[in-house]
Amino acid sequence: MQNVGVVGLGYVGLPLALEFAEAGLNVVGVEKDPKKLSALRAGESYVEDVASERLAPLVSSGAVRATDDYAALGDATSTSTGPSTRVSQASAVW
Repeated sequence: MQNVGVVGLGYVGLPLALEFAEAGLNVVGVEKDPKKLSALRAGESYVEDVASERLAPLVSSGAVRATDDYAALGDATSTSTGPSTRVSQASAVW
């Protein structure tokens, strides 16, 4: 099975990671926020558009794995990077 990496598991990266996993790929996601990592490892979503009921089985099966270690991307055949949105950038757009 192919491995893919997703850097940044926010409002873009997390749904993307789930789509990859549901398509049958193994996903390693890199996230630096310890609170997000803790939630992900527990199968709990913090993204409004992603239900924990959708995330949890993918985490428990190992199809989606979250880490803060970029070295985990070494086995990925492809890597995607989610955008980083700072509050000051976002408020300028809205």
